[in-house]
Amino acid sequence: MHLPNQRNRGSASRPLAGPTKVGVNSFPLRVASVIVCMCGFAFAADVTYRFSSSGNYPGAAFTFLQAVNCCEIVGYYESSSASFGYLENVRQSGTGRFLNLQPPGSVNSYASGINAKGVVVGGFCGPIACNPLDADHGFTYSDGAYTTIDYPQTGATTAPYGINGRGDIVGGFCAGPYACPVGAFARTAHGFLDRNGVFTELDFPASQDTQANAINDSGTIVGAYDVSYTGPHGFIYQNGTFTNIDVPGATFTYPDAINNRGVIAGSYQLNLDTIHGFLRYKDGTVVTVDHPNTQFSSIEGINDAGVIVGNWSSPHGQGFQLPFKGVPANASP
Repeated sequence: MHLPNQRNRGSASRPLAGPTKVGVNSFPLRVASVIVCMCGFAFAADVTYRFSSSGNYPGAAFTFLQAVNCCEIVGYYESSSASFGYLENVRQSGTGRFLNLQPPGSVNSYASGINAKGVVVGGFCGPIACNPLDADHGFTYSDGAYTTIDYPQTGATTAPYGINGRGDIVGGFCAGPYACPVGAFARTAHGFLDRNGVFTELDFPASQDTQANAINDSGTIVGAYDVSYTGPHGFIYQNGTFTNIDVPGATFTYPDAINNRGVIAGSYQLNLDTIHGFLRYKDGTVVTVDHPNTQFSSIEGINDAGVIVGNWSSPHGQGFQLPFKGVPANASP
């Protein structure tokens, strides 16, 4: 867990349409489940993946993978002085395949989502540096151009995470003046959906915080929330309905991605010292997917072919220090 930095902020960078709040007092909200239960879940045998090292940004101390499409991976890296988002073209070779993503005026940045068209979404801090996983503002990057994203609430800080093929963006925001936290143990205060500049606030009913992490082309959103000071718990938001999707028996469940086949990817914890990656299929089947020889595996992204990216720790390492890409064993490399 990390704490956001304390500092003053300026106003939002561009005028936007006002938000629509979706929460416990809004309609047509229907809460499918708030209580953690084992209903509708089935565990399948572990699937087989071919794992490889991928995405190590040249010269970085650490590299963290966040999302993948057919041909590109995005994430962020940490150096001795700062952290920045990046894009890797996996079809190229050499250091030239890496593109540093540093929006104008930023001193830290991260890239967390990419759609099939190659549009990247992420967040940044400026002009004062913040923690590697915090954001003042969001951004999109496409064909060399950056666009700033700010939730239309005075003083709010904005942290986008996911984008679909239609350009819909999901993420979270905080009231400020702190940089908005990002990550499995420090969610945003409220989730949001940004559709063509019109923002909808997403709050899981009775939760202390909500974070929307990914959206597919059908508009299905996945994310995480805290309720009664427990969590994080996972959710699906679809057609106005929040549905809890905690992995049975887990102390936390954190969905991070969803592809256009409806497969959800993320991580869960069964005890204090073991974190697993998981895939959840549309029928509710849950499959554990772990990098070999480690107790800590986190799946951050999945594409429509089932290729996954994430991070893992060596058996004696601290935290998720090493990036990986996993290709289904029955698929082409």
